[in-house]
Amino acid sequence: MFDIRATIGVMIGFIGLLYICAVTFLSPDPVYLIKFYILVPFLIITASLSFITFGLETSLKVLKHALLVIFSNQASLNSSFNPYLQALSRFGYISAILWIAYGAISVLSSHSTAFKELIASACAALLYAFILSEFFIRLALTKNTYLLNVMKQNTSIKPKPNKLK
Repeated sequence: MFDIRATIGVMIGFIGLLYICAVTFLSPDPVYLIKFYILVPFLIITASLSFITFGLETSLKVLKHALLVIFSNQASLNSSFNPYLQALSRFGYISAILWIAYGAISVLSSHSTAFKELIASACAALLYAFILSEFFIRLALTKNTYLLNVMKQNTSIKPKPNKLK
């Protein structure tokens, strides 16, 4: 069911990321990294763009299959899986740009001098987009491509097919 070598590799990768997160969040000011008033709308915009583009059912299937690719070493044989992930990655960055535009409009229209807060929220939005797009979506995309190439080259290694139904 599980390839132990791939599972160990995933665990080592997550331990490395957890170490970086622990060092970051145990620093004196971790509250500057987690801004729920930015994170929640960012996730809502990204999910909404996905639902509008692909529909609810397909979006949830893409999420399910991305998790299967990452955690259980199962390649998705659907030819549209990789384009879905590429579009979802773009949606993350679009969400960040929309949040930055919203922040800029609110600061500039109120004649406020809160440019430091605008810069901080813009950086946080870009950080969230980067984390979603590069650490989750690109990971699933790259791993799926790798598993498909392994499957084509070596018929003795057969990851379980994972079709979008």
